[in-house]
Amino acid sequence: MCEIDAKGEGVLDRITFIKSSAPKLPFDENEFDVAVSCLTSDEVKYENDKTKVLKEALRGIKKVLGNTVVISVIK
Repeated sequence: MCEIDAKGEGVLDRITFIKSSAPKLPFDENEFDVAVSCLTSDEVKYENDKTKVLKEALRGIKKVLGNTVVISVIK
């Protein structure tokens, strides 16, 4: 679905999609300026696992002022 959306928006040639487990992402620490998580938390059943997913997102973000983590949830 994501690939279809990216193609429709004309950005597929600038995006790489990687399928992975949210609590154990295949990236180094401090690798990204921004992390965006849309509805991931809604798909994680247990609160302990939700904490692991959030910590993993924060692990990948560079530790400098101005970097961003965006988390979208529906309750």
